Amino acid sequence: VSGEDSGGGDDDSGADDSGAVEDADGDGAAVDVDCDDNNPAIYPGADERCDGVDNDCDEAIDEDPVDGLGAYVDGDGDGFGGGALTLTCALVEGLVEVGGDCDDAAEAVNPDATEVCSNGVDDNCDGSSNGCRLSGEVKVSAADVTVTGGAQGDSVGWDLDWAGDLNGDGFDELLLGGYGVTGGDGDKSAGVVALITGLDTSTAVSAKIADFAQVYGGATSDRLGFAVAGIGDHDGDGLNDAVAGAYSADPSGSSSGAVYLLWGSTTAWSGKTDVSAATGGITLNGDAAGDQVGLGVAGGGDLDGDGFTELLVGAGGGVGEVFIVYGGARPSGDAALSAVAQASVTGLASKDGVGVSNAMSARADLDGDGVADLLLGAGGLDDDTNGLTDSGGAALWLGGDRLSGALSFTAAPLLIQGVIDDEGVGSAVELLIDMNGDGYGDLAAGAPGALDSAGAVSLWWGGAAVSGARTTAEADMTLSGNDEGDFAGLALSAADMDGDGLTDLAVGAPLDARSGDPAGAVYLVFGESGLSGTLTLDDAAGAIFTDDTAYDSFGVSVAIGGDLDQDGLPDLAAGAYANKNATGRAFIFRGAGL
Repeated sequence: VSGEDSGGGDDDSGADDSGAVEDADGDGAAVDVDCDDNNPAIYPGADERCDGVDNDCDEAIDEDPVDGLGAYVDGDGDGFGGGALTLTCALVEGLVEVGGDCDDAAEAVNPDATEVCSNGVDDNCDGSSNGCRLSGEVKVSAADVTVTGGAQGDSVGWDLDWAGDLNGDGFDELLLGGYGVTGGDGDKSAGVVALITGLDTSTAVSAKIADFAQVYGGATSDRLGFAVAGIGDHDGDGLNDAVAGAYSADPSGSSSGAVYLLWGSTTAWSGKTDVSAATGGITLNGDAAGDQVGLGVAGGGDLDGDGFTELLVGAGGGVGEVFIVYGGARPSGDAALSAVAQASVTGLASKDGVGVSNAMSARADLDGDGVADLLLGAGGLDDDTNGLTDSGGAALWLGGDRLSGALSFTAAPLLIQGVIDDEGVGSAVELLIDMNGDGYGDLAAGAPGALDSAGAVSLWWGGAAVSGARTTAEADMTLSGNDEGDFAGLALSAADMDGDGLTDLAVGAPLDARSGDPAGAVYLVFGESGLSGTLTLDDAAGAIFTDDTAYDSFGVSVAIGGDLDQDGLPDLAAGAYANKNATGRAFIFRGAGL
């Protein structure tokens, strides 16, 4: 570009400058695009300034000026702006210099507001629950709901799970198992599953398991309720469904076991009913004596992205096995589990522990592809390569294409193993939606035998690449039990209990002795960004639920997720099956937070 010899032709050097264009001010912009070719500070792409001039030739004046004031749009007139910072030459009406408003359409929500607990709103926009959440030590005597068994041996609270709304009444229900309860026909240890619902929790509630609608096992020693789970809407009818295991039932020989699919229904779940007749349910049976189908059950995740949730069934016989039944149309009738399942995962030895309830999870997405993943545990797995016994393991399959056929636990795309004898990694496993705020799901594996049975929980943060062989020594974070013999990590559950958008983790330690006797405890570790390193559960937990009755085994089961009182925050349930010679009891603590 040259301001000389603009008429074309050759310059004095003899070079051909016939393509030159006029740039009178020498700013590098030709006259046909420069809106002021007499001012070298004005040209397309120039910095806009507060001078009443279109510096960058875009037909707008003083927009986003480099020498302007930083400002935010204040849409609700509360003095705080939301959205991105902009630059302006003057604070005209609707602009303010202070940002940080997390809801710029609500005048009562801003950084100067006073936090109001349990309204579902971050009133002061600081991203925390501001003392609204549960904290400190919470004794079981302060539980919002207590449900006890009726006789010694009932074992109420061995397993429990939130099931969402099974009966269409708009309230979430808790499934509570009592595998030693006498059935409706007088069959000892037939077992029951009760539906805990319809409670006014404005004051503390104390009740017996017999006070609630329930299904009971069909024969002596079936042990229905040894495993229970809510499985989401498995059949696509708009109501959540449930499953209950009776590992000691005898449909195909002694302890062949069975699981009962209990369909959600607006007319079911009242009174006391034989499980085989309940809600038009379907029975899935073990194939042969000793299969112990129903030793564990889980579900609630959509592993193949088809809109239906899947069912996981554990069988404790042989080397242990987890059957995967993909959701969709209901089976036409009772059937062998092996004939209905599309895939199964087997252990390597009978003691591996593949198939127990605490060691199955399918409710979160680790790799961010929008599909739930499958996590299984095997607390008794040996590491033959390194000569370790009962070091345990956790195995992950990413969701997406359906799994099919027989799969080996140790052939999983991601295999995590323990590093010491008797660590028991994978005795409990849990997938978390997002505990550390990075946008990916996370993985937790309990190892109740670690640290001389103080126990531990290893945490791995999710990401786009999730595969390979790893050990607990490589965990992103470790939560360790406080004292030898606590057995922390025997039960795990996760949900956002304080409403801050991050997933919280509950850790059961059924022989924790912080109250003086080995009565048990549940530690609630709140999610937050930047979590890492190794912490004791005492240091990591924001709230600790404690029992003071020796050998209650409080924390042998734990479940966060249901909202019994419909306040918008998940509640926490935990079992103490050994209370009063295994009469057993369970507790519900209401969530608290934003």
